[in-house]
Amino acid sequence: MAWICSTSFARLVGLATVLAVMATSFAVAAPRGKLIKPGRLMIDGLLVNCGRTPVLISEQSSDYGAAWRGLIILNPLKLRRLPRDAKLLVYYHECAHQYIGGSELAADCWAVQKVRREGLMDRAGLKNACSFIKNLPANRRHPSGIMRCRQMTRCFNKTFSQKAGKQPAFRPRGRLSNRGFSRTVSVK
Repeated sequence: MAWICSTSFARLVGLATVLAVMATSFAVAAPRGKLIKPGRLMIDGLLVNCGRTPVLISEQSSDYGAAWRGLIILNPLKLRRLPRDAKLLVYYHECAHQYIGGSELAADCWAVQKVRREGLMDRAGLKNACSFIKNLPANRRHPSGIMRCRQMTRCFNKTFSQKAGKQPAFRPRGRLSNRGFSRTVSVK
């Protein structure tokens, strides 16, 4: 019996060590950039907001956008080439991860419904955004752009047919210091 307990304890210690190393590697891998206070980011003249989630503007980020618990990361060099509608979907897709977790299709759906409800996108805007998104290849985390646009179109069409109040309330999942925050910043 003591052998079983010590083996289980050793496994727990090993798991804790692996998790600690992973957490350290994520902290080290964070791109550097400018931290923007929640509610202070403008995308092509539109003030955007994701609850209490700040945004890190970083040219070092390898993608258009990314989400970590309690943080959205945007790469302004990559976003610069996109139409406004696609930029909004990138931002709100990453915002969605703060609310609903890691599902990429669910984040796409949440984002498109959010921008439609807020009057930031109409059907022509979705078509404009999909002109960019449909060309994205599938990768280990994201389905193909064509599949994503089909899903977003279905979600866009369902936006007002669903009962009100279905969006989850914002619950912050992490804390960041206020150091490094700036005033309103535009991403163009």
